[in-house]
Amino acid sequence: MRLRLVLLAISVIGIIGFVVVQRNAKAQTMLETSFQEPVINCFANLEPMVDDQTSSEVTDSGCEIIPAVDAISGEKQAIGHCVITIEPIDKSKAGQSSKVNAARCFATFQQAIEHATDGLVQLSADSSPELLDQAMLESAVAAKTTIIGIQWANPQYSIAEGGLSQIWTTTQTAGCDGYSYGFATVEYGWTKQISSAKAFSNCRDFEHYEHANWTGLRIDCTQVCPGMGAMNDQTSSWRLDNVLP
Repeated sequence: MRLRLVLLAISVIGIIGFVVVQRNAKAQTMLETSFQEPVINCFANLEPMVDDQTSSEVTDSGCEIIPAVDAISGEKQAIGHCVITIEPIDKSKAGQSSKVNAARCFATFQQAIEHATDGLVQLSADSSPELLDQAMLESAVAAKTTIIGIQWANPQYSIAEGGLSQIWTTTQTAGCDGYSYGFATVEYGWTKQISSAKAFSNCRDFEHYEHANWTGLRIDCTQVCPGMGAMNDQTSSWRLDNVLP
């Protein structure tokens, strides 16, 4: 009788364990499949072909990220880890933001860095974003784009507990050497969401502003900002250049 009771108990425990494992596996699957990339709209203005031209001349082009929208609140939501390629600010046009040329988002920070560096920098799944520095990026000089800055939704460059990031790149291999980048209005669901930041590639000053159009309170991160102090979750515009404050 005791043997039967022991075997029955083992069977029940096995069934419960199977159910828990199945439930955890389902939760993990839902976590992995719930990630959705935002819609990215791109445009190009073309000139008519003339004479012996084989293709039209592109006079202007760009991309816009349409972020996910919360089904309940209707607010724009930042999503994933996005690699966004931008152009320098046109200094001849006051108040202009950088233009987005391309964008792609990933489920993990490691995947995003690999994409941003054409696979030349590969981080292990358990590596901390805090360890990413200019020395590591030197191995990616042959990549088509150059990482100039990264912003995180969590302090201390953390991606724990679903922490998100934005990785800013440019086709200018000199980075901020002679160029400035930035946005007069933070887009893509990141308004008042930034909690830490790093600058790379000759970019020595990462300015974050409380209000749009580079106004209000400001924090000059120089090249590293593990925290934003009073500006935590307050950024509405930012600028990146090599001019120290």
